[in-house]
Amino acid sequence: MPKTLTIDEAVKKIPIGRRIYLGSGAAIPMALVDGLARNADYFKESEIAHLILMEPLPFSSEPESVFRSNSFFISASI
Repeated sequence: MPKTLTIDEAVKKIPIGRRIYLGSGAAIPMALVDGLARNADYFKESEIAHLILMEPLPFSSEPESVFRSNSFFISASI
């Protein structure tokens, strides 16, 4: 029998301190982004790696964010 997880349960299966790669453009899994934002306190010292973002991440502009942003694409902010 397949096990179904909520997004909050699924993101907590990501080990703390890992690099989390988000797709680019329309391929960014926004359910994952929302789950990461809701559970940000769980992700101490984790890195978000990404290319082009179509919209700002909900946690990217917070100076106290637990996520380190690593962008492979440099341009003006959206």
